[in-house]
Amino acid sequence: MSTTNSFPPQARPYSQQAPPAASVQPLSIITPATLSTPVTTAIVYCEGNFASPDGKTANGLVRHSEKYKILSIIDSEKAGLDAGMVLDDKANAIPICRDLDDSLAQADEVPNTFIFGMAPASGMLSPHERGVVLEAMELGMNIVNGLHEFLNDDPVFAAASVANNVTILDIRKPPAKKDLRMFSGRIAEVTCPCIAVLGTDGAIAFDRGGALSLSPLDTGAVDLERSGRGRPSGSTGAQLYQPSQCGVRARNAGRTTCGAAGH
Repeated sequence: MSTTNSFPPQARPYSQQAPPAASVQPLSIITPATLSTPVTTAIVYCEGNFASPDGKTANGLVRHSEKYKILSIIDSEKAGLDAGMVLDDKANAIPICRDLDDSLAQADEVPNTFIFGMAPASGMLSPHERGVVLEAMELGMNIVNGLHEFLNDDPVFAAASVANNVTILDIRKPPAKKDLRMFSGRIAEVTCPCIAVLGTDGAIAFDRGGALSLSPLDTGAVDLERSGRGRPSGSTGAQLYQPSQCGVRARNAGRTTCGAAGH
């Protein structure tokens, strides 16, 4: 008769999983006071989708952005309305415009940035949308793109970027494999309480749910570090987000791709 104990396998402690402590640099704690948050003017393209699930990037930007001053939303179906009223029944003086020309007519000057504010299921620009983005580049606006289609890899957009001296930020584009790293165990050094905000629709939990859950704590009395999905956090310019849905997962431990936040 066997006398082997049938205990379930136990996870190794972090000290056995991670490299020696001497080889790991101490974690630096980032707080709002240590971050520079220059405001950049922007218009957001959300044709036919503002205040809908597929317009979640634009929705998040209208509600809150730590980097961008949103001058207007482009959505011809709701043109003439106040974006805050459409979204939350609270006016915020952000107009919804018919098209790019209408948006520029209501601005004092050409905005710094053109943000593609939709998340279509295809993850790609339509032919019409390509034309709108290229027109914005010709006018001197930098582009923020949260789609799975990387515009920097497109010869047409790459050429337009050079010709017009503007930048294209592909938020979802992962770092080169040589810049990725494996799990190191440094998470064991994090001692603060963690709150998980999860959802199944890819929009509500990460955007509205997360913001509402943390807003009572975001008073300055508590240092918050939000760890979010790439789209809402990256495109809205949140300063303390760490996206977890970008890049090569196995070698993406601790990576941030929140370029829209200016990190």
